Amino acid sequence: MGSSSVDQIGKTHELGAEVVRIMSGSQVGSPSYLKATNGMMLWASKVPARGVIPTWDKLKQCFDVLVTRVRMGLQLFQKDVLA
Repeated sequence: MGSSSVDQIGKTHELGAEVVRIMSGSQVGSPSYLKATNGMMLWASKVPARGVIPTWDKLKQCFDVLVTRVRMGLQLFQKDVLA
């Protein structure tokens, strides 16, 4: 299930989701937002999705704030490789 607010993260977890996908990774699911939610709900496994930039620094920032995994989609590949 995808969530974007703290309330939605909590409700998604209450409905039985073990892992909560945070939409959109570039805005709501940014490392600073995820770190802020840890204080309120460290028990929720959060996965930022959409907009996560696949560089070492950005991924390290995500994992430093205790995300369980990162969903990157098409950003994992360069456009010229996909063409």
